[in-house]
Amino acid sequence: MTQKIYSLGILQRHPTQFDGPFFRQLAAHPAVELTVYYWNSNCINSIYDPELNRKCGWDHDILSGYHYSILPTNWIERLKILFQISKAHDLLIISGYTSYVPLLTILFCKFNHAFIGLRSDNTFLHRKNNLKWKLKDFIIPRIYKLFNIGFPVGSLAQLYMLTYGFEENQLFLFPYAVDNSWLSQLCDKYRKHRKEIRFDLGIPDDAFVILGIMKFIPRENPMGLLRLFKRLLNSETNVYLIMVGDGSQRGEIESYIKLHHLEKRVILAGYQPYSLLPKFFAISEVFVHPALYEPWGCSVNEAMACELPVIAASTVGASYDLIKNGINGYIYDAESEDDLCFFLQKLAKLDKESLQLMGQQSKEIITKWSFNTSIKEIIRALKSLEKL
Repeated sequence: MTQKIYSLGILQRHPTQFDGPFFRQLAAHPAVELTVYYWNSNCINSIYDPELNRKCGWDHDILSGYHYSILPTNWIERLKILFQISKAHDLLIISGYTSYVPLLTILFCKFNHAFIGLRSDNTFLHRKNNLKWKLKDFIIPRIYKLFNIGFPVGSLAQLYMLTYGFEENQLFLFPYAVDNSWLSQLCDKYRKHRKEIRFDLGIPDDAFVILGIMKFIPRENPMGLLRLFKRLLNSETNVYLIMVGDGSQRGEIESYIKLHHLEKRVILAGYQPYSLLPKFFAISEVFVHPALYEPWGCSVNEAMACELPVIAASTVGASYDLIKNGINGYIYDAESEDDLCFFLQKLAKLDKESLQLMGQQSKEIITKWSFNTSIKEIIRALKSLEKL
């Protein structure tokens, strides 16, 4: 029996270091004929990140191995293409709906009676009793009714979509995933040179190293991690902190380090190319994600693919699906530095074998949050549309 081939379109703003390798794998599936549409033509080779105030390029291939199209900048031409896209596929998956491009595409799809899916990372983690949320309560259910399929990135996003009107049989998991194998292989390569890398950074071979990879902005809370580390030094003498990243708070961070004489204990590694991140995972004992607001947090995936225990704030969406307390890390109350300090002290007192076991648990858990998981769910969603 000949296998049915489904025409699948995906519309999103720009490529990312996460999605490029995934699209390549999805395009290789024998049941899928994939086209990805990017509507921001300025973001193909690099993207300006306002939180970092810089362009962020990618140092590995994210555009080969799948068919993609960049929408024209001319409004009339863009509208024509969007109308054509809206009727060209068995299913068109749209990432988000807060720009005019996806909104117009949704309307065109409804006009053409085409099937559309929504990929969403929205959660109730930061819900407030204010006018903004009351407007969401009114508007979002009406927007969701326009979609045939929902693709939440995790359990919190699934709850959000169910609350605002999706039925359970309409939802299919499309998680934020990273290239687990690629990261793991790079990390293994760097781990062989762990002692030399640590020596170059001024870190003793037997030290307990805490790693934070983040934007140096209030939302990601680098100052909270730094304050906590200073406090940790009161009880743990052989601990070091590596902070990878950049942003508007870099000057404040540097001043704090100098004021409290932490120059020999805190390594500011700066902004790093994506392929160099496994080097820092390879020389660390634990990864900490202290963000005050993060719908998901792919750095949690990355750390787990590199076999590290993870401690994440309760305001990091990924923690609810990926961290099993006491097994591969801990979730701490984002409002309590005491919680974070307690868990770091707990890990710092573990022997090498116990830390490695937690890291192995991380790697085992993250294998279920993979490109293969997303592909299976997308195929399942495409098949479900045959019944409609």
